[in-house]
Amino acid sequence: MLNDLSRYRLNADSDLDEYRKDLHKFVHFQGEVYNLLDGLAIGDTINVCDVVVPDSLDVFIKVVCKYILLHQQDDESKSRIEFSDDYRKIYRRPGFVKPNHLDKHFYSRR
Repeated sequence: MLNDLSRYRLNADSDLDEYRKDLHKFVHFQGEVYNLLDGLAIGDTINVCDVVVPDSLDVFIKVVCKYILLHQQDDESKSRIEFSDDYRKIYRRPGFVKPNHLDKHFYSRR
Protein backbone atom coordinates (compact mmCIF):
# COMPACT_ATOMS: atom_id res chain seq x y z
CA MET A 1 0.00 0.00 0.00
CA LEU A 2 1.47 3.32 -1.08
CA ASN A 3 0.28 5.31 1.93
CA ASP A 4 1.45 2.73 4.47
CA LEU A 5 4.33 4.17 6.49
CA SER A 6 4.86 1.07 8.63
CA ARG A 7 7.87 0.18 6.48
CA TYR A 8 9.75 2.87 8.43
CA ARG A 9 9.13 1.35 11.85
CA LEU A 10 12.01 0.54 14.18
CA ASN A 11 12.87 -3.16 14.02
CA ALA A 12 16.11 -2.98 16.00
CA ASP A 13 17.93 -0.22 17.87
CA SER A 14 20.71 -0.50 15.30
CA ASP A 15 18.26 0.90 12.70
CA LEU A 16 19.08 4.31 14.21
CA ASP A 17 22.88 3.91 13.89
CA GLU A 18 22.93 5.65 10.51
CA TYR A 19 21.35 8.75 12.05
CA ARG A 20 23.53 8.64 15.17
CA LYS A 21 26.64 9.26 13.05
CA ASP A 22 25.85 12.97 13.42
CA LEU A 23 25.10 12.62 17.13
CA HIS A 24 24.47 16.31 17.82
CA LYS A 25 21.90 16.57 15.03
CA PHE A 26 20.26 13.28 16.03
CA VAL A 27 19.98 14.16 19.73
CA HIS A 28 18.48 17.55 18.84
CA PHE A 29 15.95 15.93 16.47
CA GLN A 30 15.10 13.22 19.02
CA GLY A 31 14.57 15.87 21.70
CA GLU A 32 12.19 17.80 19.43
CA VAL A 33 10.18 14.64 18.67
CA TYR A 34 10.04 13.64 22.36
CA ASN A 35 8.85 17.16 23.28
CA LEU A 36 6.14 16.94 20.62
CA LEU A 37 4.97 13.59 22.00
CA ASP A 38 5.18 14.70 25.63
CA GLY A 39 3.01 17.71 24.80
CA LEU A 40 0.29 15.63 23.19
CA ALA A 41 -2.85 15.69 25.34
CA ILE A 42 -4.99 12.60 25.92
CA GLY A 43 -7.24 12.11 22.92
CA ASP A 44 -5.09 14.25 20.62
CA THR A 45 -3.86 12.98 17.27
CA ILE A 46 -0.90 13.87 15.08
CA ASN A 47 -1.09 13.35 11.35
CA VAL A 48 2.50 12.33 10.59
CA CYS A 49 2.55 13.76 7.06
CA ASP A 50 1.44 17.16 8.41
CA VAL A 51 4.38 17.53 10.81
CA VAL A 52 7.23 15.76 8.98
CA VAL A 53 8.95 16.55 5.71
CA PRO A 54 9.13 13.47 3.44
CA ASP A 55 12.94 13.21 3.76
CA SER A 56 12.59 12.82 7.55
CA LEU A 57 9.78 10.24 7.65
CA ASP A 58 12.14 7.33 8.25
CA VAL A 59 13.99 8.82 11.21
CA PHE A 60 10.84 10.43 12.66
CA ILE A 61 8.90 7.16 12.77
CA LYS A 62 11.90 5.28 14.16
CA VAL A 63 12.35 7.89 16.92
CA VAL A 64 8.63 7.70 17.81
CA CYS A 65 8.96 3.90 17.97
CA LYS A 66 11.93 4.34 20.33
CA TYR A 67 9.84 6.68 22.51
CA ILE A 68 7.05 4.11 22.64
CA LEU A 69 9.51 1.36 23.59
CA LEU A 70 11.02 3.49 26.35
CA HIS A 71 7.57 4.15 27.83
CA GLN A 72 6.02 0.70 27.48
CA GLN A 73 6.91 -0.23 31.06
CA ASP A 74 5.25 2.88 32.51
CA ASP A 75 2.52 2.42 35.09
CA GLU A 76 -0.66 1.19 33.39
CA SER A 77 -2.50 4.26 34.67
CA LYS A 78 -0.36 6.54 32.48
CA SER A 79 -1.46 7.49 29.00
CA ARG A 80 0.17 5.84 26.00
CA ILE A 81 1.38 6.89 22.57
CA GLU A 82 0.24 4.63 19.72
CA PHE A 83 0.48 4.56 15.94
CA SER A 84 -2.41 3.81 13.63
CA ASP A 85 -2.04 0.55 11.69
CA ASP A 86 -0.57 2.38 8.70
CA TYR A 87 1.69 4.61 10.90
CA ARG A 88 0.15 7.76 9.40
CA LYS A 89 -1.35 8.92 12.71
CA ILE A 90 -0.08 9.06 16.27
CA TYR A 91 -2.52 8.97 19.19
CA ARG A 92 -2.25 9.62 22.90
CA ARG A 93 -4.57 7.10 24.53
CA PRO A 94 -5.73 7.34 28.14
CA GLY A 95 -4.31 4.94 30.67
CA PHE A 96 -6.34 2.49 32.72
CA VAL A 97 -8.10 3.96 35.72
CA LYS A 98 -9.41 1.46 38.23
CA PRO A 99 -13.02 2.36 39.14
CA ASN A 100 -13.61 3.04 42.85
CA HIS A 101 -16.51 0.62 43.02
CA LEU A 102 -14.11 -2.25 42.28
CA ASP A 103 -12.02 -1.64 45.39
CA LYS A 104 -14.11 -4.15 47.31
CA HIS A 105 -14.81 -7.47 45.71
CA PHE A 106 -18.54 -7.87 45.19
CA TYR A 107 -18.57 -11.26 46.99
CA SER A 108 -16.96 -9.87 50.14
CA ARG A 109 -19.07 -9.01 53.17
CA ARG A 110 -16.87 -6.10 54.22
